[in-house]
Amino acid sequence: MKHLNLSSILPHHYPSAAKLVATSFYDNPAHIYLCPNDATRQAQLEWLLGINLRIQLKHGAESFCMAENGQTKAMGFWTKPNQIKVGLIPQIQGGLLKVPFKMGFSALSRVMEVSGGIAEHLTRTMGETQPYRYLNNMVIQENMRGKGLGASILQQQFATIQAKEKGAILALSTQRYRTVRFYEGLGFEVLLEEKIGKEPLAFLNWTMRKELLVL
Repeated sequence: MKHLNLSSILPHHYPSAAKLVATSFYDNPAHIYLCPNDATRQAQLEWLLGINLRIQLKHGAESFCMAENGQTKAMGFWTKPNQIKVGLIPQIQGGLLKVPFKMGFSALSRVMEVSGGIAEHLTRTMGETQPYRYLNNMVIQENMRGKGLGASILQQQFATIQAKEKGAILALSTQRYRTVRFYEGLGFEVLLEEKIGKEPLAFLNWTMRKELLVL
């Protein structure tokens, strides 16, 4: 496997990282649920996902990215095992209370509904005490997709994690079936397939798990 030049996401990457994630998730069912208006979704997602990225990295998530001239081309981040979940106060300090003003007054309940639904699926499938790493916002710039780059990035991540944590357990959530197939190809298994949200925009969420075998 060719070694890729990955770095951590740094503050000067934040604007391009937020734009990349928002563009990649523009037509993702969970993000359509969060931001139903096609005309405002891109801007709303850039703001919301940018806020989430800053909060998560500030509170200990480990990031990886591929950047060129300060522009993020591929990225993701892991919530570390046994990391305390980001509580309500840090979320408020990070900008949560601005959601109604940035995204409309019904948006806060949708944000809580989606994040709460995904968290409940994880608790039900992974348990409350088992340590695991959770993969967030793994995305690649559109013109770089379909060339095996995503698989190579994650294989390198697996090797890095395995060197530090023998028998590490990984988890993720996704709302696209084609992404399920991609992660199955990397050894993840589906633990739960269940809807989140209210009709007509309720969406399927797949919770997936992978164990890195002890070498």
